[in-house]
Amino acid sequence: MKRSAAASDAATTMQSLDAEFREAVTTAIVGVKHLPGMDRYWRRRRGFFHTGFAEYVDELLTRDTAPTVDIYRLPEVASEQ
Repeated sequence: MKRSAAASDAATTMQSLDAEFREAVTTAIVGVKHLPGMDRYWRRRRGFFHTGFAEYVDELLTRDTAPTVDIYRLPEVASEQ
């Protein structure tokens, strides 16, 4: 499978980041990608980032992943009786 130039640029950008930082960024993005407003946020902010990073985030947003990480879950509020 041949990678596009854009995918190659995104991969190069992410490889230039420290592995621990890259993992943290990836986990954070995947953890919030399904939340209300994330699509709108990314559409408005995408242009502020390096093209390779923006393409990497685009790819993360299209991945089929688990819904969220626990840190981003809304706490369940006990109902008062």
